[in-house]
Amino acid sequence: MHNLAELTNIAKDLFANIINKGFDAITIHQYTDTQGNILYAKARLKDTQGKKQIRPFFLNADNKWQMGEPSFPPNQKPLYYLHKLGNAPKVWIFEGEQKADLMDALGYIATTTGGSNSITSHDLQPLAGKQCLLWRDNDDAGVAWQNSLINTLLTLSPTPKIQIVDVDKLNLAEKGDIVDYMQGCDTATMQAKLQALPMLNNEHLQQLLHSATAKQPQQQPTNKPAANAQNTEWGEPLPLAYHQSKENEYPINSFGDELAGVIRQIAYYAQVPLAVAGQSVLGVLSAIGQRMVNAPFLNAHIPASLFLITEFPSGQGKSQATRLANYELAEWEKENYLRYLAVLNDWERQPAKDKINDPKPKSHNYMVSDGTIEAVADKFILDEQSDVYWNTDEAGQFFNGYSMKSDTAGSNISCLTKLWDGSPISKVRSQRGKTGQDRTNAYDARLTLDIMGQRVILEPAMTDPILINQGFLPRALLACPKSFQGYREYNTAERMNSDPLKDWQLVKYYQKCRNLLIAKPSRRDDMPFKDQEAKQALADYMQDVEIKQRQGAIYATIPAFAGRMGENTARIACLLALFQGAKAVEKEHIINASKLVDFSIAERLRYCDIADDNKNDAELLIAWLVKRAKMHNKSSFGYSETQSTISPKALRAKAVFEPAIDYLMENQHIRILYQDDARFIEINPRLLNN
Repeated sequence: MHNLAELTNIAKDLFANIINKGFDAITIHQYTDTQGNILYAKARLKDTQGKKQIRPFFLNADNKWQMGEPSFPPNQKPLYYLHKLGNAPKVWIFEGEQKADLMDALGYIATTTGGSNSITSHDLQPLAGKQCLLWRDNDDAGVAWQNSLINTLLTLSPTPKIQIVDVDKLNLAEKGDIVDYMQGCDTATMQAKLQALPMLNNEHLQQLLHSATAKQPQQQPTNKPAANAQNTEWGEPLPLAYHQSKENEYPINSFGDELAGVIRQIAYYAQVPLAVAGQSVLGVLSAIGQRMVNAPFLNAHIPASLFLITEFPSGQGKSQATRLANYELAEWEKENYLRYLAVLNDWERQPAKDKINDPKPKSHNYMVSDGTIEAVADKFILDEQSDVYWNTDEAGQFFNGYSMKSDTAGSNISCLTKLWDGSPISKVRSQRGKTGQDRTNAYDARLTLDIMGQRVILEPAMTDPILINQGFLPRALLACPKSFQGYREYNTAERMNSDPLKDWQLVKYYQKCRNLLIAKPSRRDDMPFKDQEAKQALADYMQDVEIKQRQGAIYATIPAFAGRMGENTARIACLLALFQGAKAVEKEHIINASKLVDFSIAERLRYCDIADDNKNDAELLIAWLVKRAKMHNKSSFGYSETQSTISPKALRAKAVFEPAIDYLMENQHIRILYQDDARFIEINPRLLNN
């Protein structure tokens, strides 16, 4: 068995976006081999309303913890507490891990396969020949679990001896189980209640066993929907909660412990997803870093600037997250502006004759919130600024403004892409008249662009062929998480008394930002790779991205976006190294940065494929299955065939498809059948007869 505290911390990192939505009651269940070595774990996450989400995770071949389950042969998933089953003559079997955990804590041998739909995917042979005591939940799904389990146990050799708790005599509420039955009891009382448990009498037990043995062996699923008479074997399909929608997991650990802590605290205070806080912090790192360093990119150096686009509803916390992330930058900007005003006042008090040889001082505002592309270009060309941080939550003004809709839109987009690339920008003006200007070019200018907007604004822009083909969108890092609307809290003592500006993690972050702002060199440094390993890591990542652009591969339809993934990785890696005090980009910086870029490209794929934001992954999957079943007059489909043909394509990814399948099984929408080592998805007839 693995260290439970360590597994809990790992789950907090892997499933932070779910936990931040209020599912912060965490229980860890470990599945082991016969020797007690962990094969994978399940995190059971519950909110204050009792709603739950179950998320598996495991240690992969690279010795990294990742979401999902390891691959098991058909019918070979391990039973819970497998290492304790070997020589045990008697085993209690329940519908879930937490119930088996309670029995284990009382000194009994217990196990589970989960719900009724997961029984046939497990290897039940370790139960052969044992005395098996079954305790179902008090609902229709529990009856289905019990019947399915009996049917499977009777196929084992030697046949187990089966006993069944008479749940109907326990006076439990709907869905009640052993945990409810033992609620409020001390250990002695629980042991006494176990000794006095009512069991099904022999006549009733024999009826159940006879009914199970009389059933025909499972055949390949029928091509027609099941008849109404068979509906009693299914539970009523349960509603699919909106918050179950699958989102891309934000790679918070890629930032390192210090910045990850900062992002979590910003997300906590602003009550926003980690991706929103992470984008805001990336904007700050870019705004500071672009002034100081250039990023190493294979055999050259490129700007460390980032373009960031975050889709998030208005009034849901993005502005607060931005304020918290930008706090020290804003204070620094304010101080600079006040110093400028003092200099300007001194200049204005001079006699007119002295002003002739003393040019009027210019305000070099570093942070821009409202503006146009032309105005920003003027700051570089006319005001001779070398850096600008454009942070705006007015995506509508940016994308729908005159500069992006006029006949000069092409040149304005070109200006932005040149700034990202580090190329010179120019703006030729007539030298005639009072508005004539000699200054027409800007070199080595750097722009960090952080845009936030609502879907109604961003959706047309995200599919705009001009923004794509001219390279603006492919250069940007995208995040489009769902808000916590309806699940935020304001009236707790902790919330009312908390002060983010006194939070030790944020205070330390602000001081580090201040130190970096003060330490700006006279010219940007070219940060190097630490060694050949770091450069090789970037080259390997770019090669992997290249392979994924082949016909039929995941990035084949978005080559423009894939083509910028390497450059964005190099930029983020450089910024992480700078904030962490490193003098060079290391292999670990490249690996961590690539995960953030992978997240962005996954958001892009998800954004393109799933246009209906009102449906979660499970709803999209079952809607597709039901539609196809009615079209072809079938009630079941091959598992692999479904995964390879499901639309939208984003659902085909294993990390999306399998959790959606599990969730549909938990809620009685589908079940998985096996025939000759093949898996089939069978649809609840109630859904087909509606």
